[in-house]
This record gives sequence, C-alpha cells and structure tokens, in this order.
Amino acid sequence: MERSAGSWHGVELRHLAALEAVARAKSFSAAAESLGYTQSAISGQVTALERIVGVRLFSRLRGSRGVELTEEGRLLLEHASAITARVQAARADILAVQNGHGGVVRVGTFQTASQTLLPGIMRALSGPPNPLRTMLYEDAGIETLIQLVAAGELDVSFVLLPLESEDLATVQILEDPWYLLVRTDHPLAREKTLAIERLGGVPLISLDRVPLTQALVAPRSTRLAEDAILAAGIIPRITLRMNDYRSVRVLVEAGMGCGLVPSLALEPDDCDLVAIPIESRLPPRIVGVAWHRHRQMTGSIARFVEAAQAEAQRRADQALR
Repeated sequence: MERSAGSWHGVELRHLAALEAVARAKSFSAAAESLGYTQSAISGQVTALERIVGVRLFSRLRGSRGVELTEEGRLLLEHASAITARVQAARADILAVQNGHGGVVRVGTFQTASQTLLPGIMRALSGPPNPLRTMLYEDAGIETLIQLVAAGELDVSFVLLPLESEDLATVQILEDPWYLLVRTDHPLAREKTLAIERLGGVPLISLDRVPLTQALVAPRSTRLAEDAILAAGIIPRITLRMNDYRSVRVLVEAGMGCGLVPSLALEPDDCDLVAIPIESRLPPRIVGVAWHRHRQMTGSIARFVEAAQAEAQRRADQALR
C-alpha cells in the first residue's frame, strides 16, 4: 500500500542500521549478534521500518533460516547506506573539531607504505609551527582500510588504486613499478632492464595469490602483475609464495629463486641483491590516499594529503639524481 511522504518522517537511523546489518548477514540472529542486540530487537526495527515504508524488505530463503532483500529492500538499502555514510562522516568531522581542530590525524597504512613513505610524512607533519599528531593503523587488507575510512574510524588511508568504493575520494600519490630481484651472482644481474618475455622460465618468488574479491594489498597487485605476464604469452614459473616482501627478499638471498617485487619493497642499501626494472607492459601499482567523500577536506586530512604528495615528489626527484 502506498504511504504518504509524511509517514516516512518516522524512519530513524536505528531502522536503517538494522536494515544494513540484516542485509549484510542475511540473517536476523547474525545481524543481532553483530550489533550487540537481541534478535527480537532487530526484528522489531525491521518490522517498524516495513510498516513505515509500506513494503516487505526481506523474504525468507527456502530451506534455511536465512533471508534476502526484496527488490524494494535493495532499493532502500542503497539510500540507507548513503545516509549512514553521511552521518558517519559528520561524526568524524565533529570529533576532529573536539580533538583540537584537526590536531590529530588517524592514518591507515600497509607495509610498504609504512616502511617508505610514512617516516618522511610524519616528520613533516610533526614539525613547527603547527605540529600534527599521527595515529597509525597498519593492515594488509585494502578492504579493511576502506571500511574503516568509510565508517569514520580512520581519517585517511593509503590504498592501491583504482577503488570501487563510492564512499571514498582519492588522489594518486605515485606509481610503484615492478622489479626482478636477483642475487649479484645471478646470470641476469647485469641487465639494465628486463623485457617481460625474459621472465619465462625464471623461478619466481611472489606473494600469495588470492581471489581479487578479497582485495588484499599485495595479492591484488601481484595478481594484476601476473595476469599481465600471462597476457604477454608467458606462463610465470612461481616456485614459492610468501606473505610479505621481506620474506621474498630473504629467500632470494638464500638462492631459492628471483623476487617479483614493487619498488617500494626494495632495500636501497642492499649490496647482496640487484633490482632489475621490468618493462612497462607490467602495470605498476598505483599508490593513492583515500578519505571519506563527505568529510570536510580541511585541517588534518588536507595536511596529510599535501604531505604525502610532497614526500612522493621528493622520492621521485631523488630517483632522478
């Protein structure tokens, strides 16, 4: 039955939160557990929402206790997600003001960005006349970092571009090209650059290759690189897969193979290994910075983005010398 526009004024944020939780969990009991409420409370919120909007939002899955969104439920969920995202962004902006007008920035990061870009950025932000305190959260999962920024738990985060999230705004910081890491006594060690065809038959040590939907930082970028090798008609000979680039480096030193690594994972002062650039058909990782699209682009977020861009430019200038 069609409802008047006025009846929708009774929609509350708790109704939308329940809708999102049940849609995500596909179960009232699991949604209740995730939010810390009883199942009857979540069921009551959804029932109230259905009464207000005048349509069924969920239907039972046959042969199970699970539920799925109706067509009307899917439409409402899109709007609900946008509304709750704006509320989360507003909360984060208010907290930033309460914490001293942007005197603290909460930063998400992954390993190679932490080890290379962050030190210079933090030095720049901590200096006078207006020092900015940096709180860090490191995680290997891009999806985790995206969720924390979208939820207002992080102000800004390093990411790999492109992103599929509509909640986040991004800016590219740098391109991170791929290298073949070999020992100094390897036959390829004297090569100035390496054509992608030369990777055929080379025993490669790479990172764990997982489904792209898991969106882990290293595996996602590694998958794209390995797919580019396949597209060139070369079947990569992956002999070992590790969880981080430092492990790859150690195994290359031990003579277990050659490492497929991005430039940010290289150790510039390492005398025992040689990093050979791989030609441009191997697409570089695109490192960027992301923040909530509806956050105010002022204060701590703007300062962090500017510092990240300056540090990336400094590294690029240094590489040209």
